[in-house]
Amino acid sequence: MNHLPRKPAHLKIRLLATLGGIAVNIILVLALALVVSTPIRAQSPPDSLPSFEVVSIKPNHSEGNSMHQVTASGFKMINLNTRFLIEFAYGQSSVPPYDALRPSQLVGGPSWIRTEQFDVDAKVDDALAEKFQKADNTSSPIPSPDALHEIQLMMQSLLKDRFKLQVHREMRKGTVLALEVAKGGPKFLNTKFDVPDYAAIYAAHQKNPDQPLPKLSPPPPCGAGMMCMWRHESMTQLAYFLWDMGDHHIVPEIERPVIDETGLKGDYYIQLQWARPAVLPGAGLLGSDAGNSPPGGAAAESTGPSIFTALEEQLGLKLQGTKGPVEYVVVDHIEHPTEN
Repeated sequence: MNHLPRKPAHLKIRLLATLGGIAVNIILVLALALVVSTPIRAQSPPDSLPSFEVVSIKPNHSEGNSMHQVTASGFKMINLNTRFLIEFAYGQSSVPPYDALRPSQLVGGPSWIRTEQFDVDAKVDDALAEKFQKADNTSSPIPSPDALHEIQLMMQSLLKDRFKLQVHREMRKGTVLALEVAKGGPKFLNTKFDVPDYAAIYAAHQKNPDQPLPKLSPPPPCGAGMMCMWRHESMTQLAYFLWDMGDHHIVPEIERPVIDETGLKGDYYIQLQWARPAVLPGAGLLGSDAGNSPPGGAAAESTGPSIFTALEEQLGLKLQGTKGPVEYVVVDHIEHPTEN
């Protein structure tokens, strides 16, 4: 499902689904990541937060497309709301593969932070941009995790300065889904698939950026009405991925946080295929091939298994409802942004 090369700093996910046998790439701008109670990272943010060199914030009243981009030069977004900025700023860049809060982890605040759209262009100074670029994989515009974390701190500073944002973090006990090993044990420990280890390829390329990247083989086909993933994954990342998919209604059967309780360490080849929803969020809209998408993103009916059945039959894992801690960022105060 996430077939493209994957790095810890990615803020987008590309889904490959098939509609009536025709492959459709859909890029969804997601706000995804894990927030930790105190501190939000292993090391606390400094008392004096770093700041962007130049910031422009303008209301956007159009009905055009939305986008965001994080590079070594800074942060840019078009036609997105303030909630998205907060989710990005208070995400955790040390947890791969995504770096923003999940929508369900941000609570409170007035309704306008969800309904009013803005354009934001925030740039770091030239010396810092050069430093971030040198630390990054030169074949990718996405900054390294350390650079991304500093840009996130700058966004926190921007939100406090221009939006007067005040937040706190808290732990709440609630209903979660525990990812556990099913009866009979995991089925993927010694399984090999003809899929490159993209993470290892990029790690090697970072050490020697002058060495060209190898030609990467295409992913296996994904059947009509199915959603598929083939990648190297830890169990923590798999639980994280499942929560993301449920939080964004891409896997509507999962409506609760997912935590890893498998006890399995390390990375594994994961191949998983399950029935996609009748309507895939974003199909025919953002980044999709509208010519191949039925109206409203409706898909061909799938006879494939549910995500719960697929996990057990294909991977030897299960999702078990239980009670557990869930961590949140709570908005205490926020104002409309000050003028440029």
